[in-house]
Amino acid sequence: MYNKSAVDEITATLAREVRRQLGDKLDMIVLLHGSCALGDSDEEPDFDIVIIADVAMEDCWQISEDAGDAISALIIEHSIHIVTTVINSELFYKHNSSYLYYQNIMQYGVLLDT
Repeated sequence: MYNKSAVDEITATLAREVRRQLGDKLDMIVLLHGSCALGDSDEEPDFDIVIIADVAMEDCWQISEDAGDAISALIIEHSIHIVTTVINSELFYKHNSSYLYYQNIMQYGVLLDT
């Protein structure tokens, strides 16, 4: 079972990589759903990461792919599952009260240190 310090180490590494990649364009990183956000991680924890950034909507998929090397290294090192989603800031803030997925991010997500 993964303890809190192991989860914190993994999420800090993820946050650091996303910050390095996006710089000032980064608004927030949220740990959403998954056993780690819920505090009940087991032998095979899953991390669902939502990145809100001031980037063009058409670039969101590529940004998620670009973080792949750091994420792959974490997956191999820790035997974990990581899914990232990148959302355009303008779209997120415009619709965060009307889209259920965005509401869940705000209500249930765990904000990672950015």
